[in-house]
Amino acid sequence: MRKLAQLLVDSQIWVALMAGLLVWLTAAEWKINDPILAMALGGITWSAYSYIRLNSLHEDHVKVRYRVYKNVYRLILISVFPLSIFVLAIMLPSWWWILLLLLPPAIIVLLYPVVLGVISFRQIPRIKSLMIALTWVWLSVTIPAIVYVKPWDMHLVSLHIQRFLLISLWLLPFDIRDMKFDPESMQTLPQRMGLAQIKRWSGWVGFGLQISVLLSAWLGWLPVPLGIAWVVGLEYLHQLTICSRPNDDALKTGFWIEAMPLIVFVTYLITSIYF
Repeated sequence: MRKLAQLLVDSQIWVALMAGLLVWLTAAEWKINDPILAMALGGITWSAYSYIRLNSLHEDHVKVRYRVYKNVYRLILISVFPLSIFVLAIMLPSWWWILLLLLPPAIIVLLYPVVLGVISFRQIPRIKSLMIALTWVWLSVTIPAIVYVKPWDMHLVSLHIQRFLLISLWLLPFDIRDMKFDPESMQTLPQRMGLAQIKRWSGWVGFGLQISVLLSAWLGWLPVPLGIAWVVGLEYLHQLTICSRPNDDALKTGFWIEAMPLIVFVTYLITSIYF
C-alpha cells in the first residue's frame, strides 16, 4: 500500500486526480456532468507539477530519485501537455481563449522553480501560498466558469472566495510539515502565527466555510448532496491539520491531504443516492 501511495504522489498522478476532481465538483455545483474538462485540466496540472518537480531547486533528493527517469518524464510531458491543450481548445470558442486562460498560471509555473536562475518563487516571503491558492482558484473555478459561460453573479463570486480559503487551508499541513525546513525569511503562516495558533485559526476558518457551504445549499446554489460532501471534506481536512506536526512524513502529508477531493467526490456519490 505504501509503495502504491509513493508512486501516486511522486508521479504527480495524485495531484492531477485532485485537480480533475476539483474541476468536476465545480461543474457538479452547476449541475453539469462533464468529465472531459476535468480530464484536460488534470492533464495540464500533471504537466505543470511534473515540470516544477523536475526543475526544483529546493528538493535535491527528488532530483536524484528521478535522474534516471528524467528523459522519459520529459517525453511524457511533451505528449500530455499538447493533448490536454487540444482538448481544451475544442471546448473554447476560439484559440486565443487558450492563451488568455493559461497565461497567468503558466507564468507562475515557469517562475516557481527558478527566477532569473537565482531564487525560486517559493522563497519570496509571504508569496508562495498566495500564488498557489490563486493558481488553483483560477484552474478549478475561473476556467470552468468561462468554458461553461457562467454569469458573474454572487454565486460565482462566493465560489471563488470559498475555493481560495479551501486551498489556503489545504496548504497549511504542508507548511506545518516544512516549518523547520523552510527558512524563517519565508514567513509562512505557521511560522508567523505559531503551531497552536494556526491550528485554532484553521478550525475557525474551516467552520466558517462549512457554514457558507450549507448556506449556499439552502439558497439553491449547489445540490444538497454536494453541500453535505463539502462539509464532510472540510471536517476531514480540519482533522488532518490538527494532527499535522513539523517534520511529518512527506508521503503521509502528500497522500492524505491531496485525497480530500476524492473524499468529497465519494461522499457526494453516496449522498446522491438518498437525496
